[in-house]
Amino acid sequence: MTAATTSAAPRTPSEPAPAATAPAPGPRRSRTAPAWVWALPPVAVLALAFLYPLALVVQQSVTPDDGGGVSLDPYADVFASEVFRDALTTTVWLAVGSTVGCLVLGFVLALVIAFVPFPGGKAVARFVDVFLSFPSFLITLALLFVYGSVGMANGLWTDVTGAADGPFHFLTTPWGVLLAEITYFTPFVMRPLLAAFS
Repeated sequence: MTAATTSAAPRTPSEPAPAATAPAPGPRRSRTAPAWVWALPPVAVLALAFLYPLALVVQQSVTPDDGGGVSLDPYADVFASEVFRDALTTTVWLAVGSTVGCLVLGFVLALVIAFVPFPGGKAVARFVDVFLSFPSFLITLALLFVYGSVGMANGLWTDVTGAADGPFHFLTTPWGVLLAEITYFTPFVMRPLLAAFS
């Protein structure tokens, strides 16, 4: 008998077999794709849906009417137009006017609601929250209902004075747009101010 056979004792059937030495577990490879792979399909769809039409509009805007080459003449024609300049002036005037009006009115109303105790103050603050959820077309509808050519204010005026029509005809002017903008956006100024003042 050799030394190898004498040192190893025979196994009995009740003894477990010696465990095979397995390699130490290493880092497991992830089978999931990187995040950019999952983001690629929606980004491609959005690019196709939004960027392609935008690129097409830009390409057509620099193409002259005769269809040849690239030219900035269409832009020069637009900026030379007096109608465009008037519309741009009106738009900037409305933007500045409605911003200033909303900031001033919203600040004053938020100060009153936050610091001047009056009955129903909390209800008014909650109404501001509800008003924020209104869709914008309701403001137009409400202004037409009150100040339209057959609205309540003109109807009351014609009933009291017997005139053929009332004095309120500003809704189709920039002043009507300014009133609608200030009416709709003032609560968006008030809500953060009320939160800051509380």
